[in-house]
Amino acid sequence: MTTPQDSNTSAGGICPEGIVFSDDVKRAYEATFFTRFSIKPKRCICFTESLWSQVKRIVTILGGDKATMGTYVQNIIDFHLDENKVVIAELTAASFLSDTDEKAMNSLSAAARKYQACFLTGDGVNRTTNQIYVSRDCAQRLKRIVKDVGGENPTIGGYVDAILREHFDDCADLIAEMTNDKYRKPI
Repeated sequence: MTTPQDSNTSAGGICPEGIVFSDDVKRAYEATFFTRFSIKPKRCICFTESLWSQVKRIVTILGGDKATMGTYVQNIIDFHLDENKVVIAELTAASFLSDTDEKAMNSLSAAARKYQACFLTGDGVNRTTNQIYVSRDCAQRLKRIVKDVGGENPTIGGYVDAILREHFDDCADLIAEMTNDKYRKPI
């Protein structure tokens, strides 16, 4: 998603300082994540204060009237689930098989183990004060994954928290540049 306008990009998608993103990349990010749509029926997902503030800041500065906090978060979740559907399917299948086959979870691929460790572990954080609305379908997909895959006592809030943090880490340079562009005054 964040392909800079320079061939000196290091491995793993990490961009060296000074990379300038093309306008096409910025437009693609906006088109993918800052789209407004109706979130009805809706369900709330609870967030930590710091993550809620970060989402609000990004949507306020970059989203304008094109997105709400809920649509931005839901677009990130949908993108993440689509990008990782093969690994999620593997985890779900192994989890179901583990009811009858004790070795099913031991035969997971390295990618599935890494995904479960990164996204589906409980962190014990209280996420009751700040809420964002997503569609009922999105909330049910998240609930089904958390319930089916299990792991180390995952919660929907912890799962979404991990998804958003990964997105913000991966897109930090692009989001920062887009934010700077909003504040730059033409000469």
